Amino acid sequence: AVMIEAKAVFAPAEKLTKNIHRNVPGVLSSINSIIAGVGANIRSQYLSTLGEVGYLIVDVDSAMSETVRSTIDELETSIKTRILY
Repeated sequence: AVMIEAKAVFAPAEKLTKNIHRNVPGVLSSINSIIAGVGANIRSQYLSTLGEVGYLIVDVDSAMSETVRSTIDELETSIKTRILY
């Protein structure tokens, strides 16, 4: 059995990013590539879809710039992207 300390798993994120997008194949891959391209590590993700719309929350271990937000938002599939705290 593997033991994981709860504080390590549930530590607050450096940056939390939300994205509302069209629900089509490849969206998650595109967003993950943008985040990885700036050297950030994705700590956790939550994705939910309903019909033609998807909602993604990404918990990242380093600061995210406005450039990353705008790059994600410029994807053809993006509807709205926000970076929180």
